[in-house]
Amino acid sequence: MKRLMLLALFALMAGAVYVSAQQKADKDIYGLWQYAEERVAPDGTVQYIGKPIFKSINQDNTYFAMVSITLDVAGSEKEKPYSVTETYITQQGEIEFSSPGSYLEYIGEHFTNPGLTNTISSMRYEFKDDAKTVMYIEYLTANNNDTWFGETWIKVQPFGTKK
Repeated sequence: MKRLMLLALFALMAGAVYVSAQQKADKDIYGLWQYAEERVAPDGTVQYIGKPIFKSINQDNTYFAMVSITLDVAGSEKEKPYSVTETYITQQGEIEFSSPGSYLEYIGEHFTNPGLTNTISSMRYEFKDDAKTVMYIEYLTANNNDTWFGETWIKVQPFGTKK
């Protein structure tokens, strides 16, 4: 009987630890992030060049990614050629924090690679600066469970706050 009670108590404690780990998300991960290319300047400083790819990680643990594409339009006889920018959602889903610095990404829909729809990607992340505005993410996709892919993301700041 004592063993059964100890086993039940252990299972209850393990469940509480699991729920606690799920709920411990670093609040700085929430927000709008822009995919960036990392370059080293001639003076040795690191520069981040933003690309037209964005990811919104929301406080309700949903996320979506989007891309902006600039298209050239020929114009008509009366107007000059011009360009337009269109933005598309490329994927959306939910995230679940599993431990500090990692989470699972449940891809509900992946519009550019339908083979990733309804799959789970393991994600690891770390902030590269004290202000937590530069984040390095590594991920394993469901289609490739043996290679970690890495990306750098910069947090989109309110207008006028960048130096």
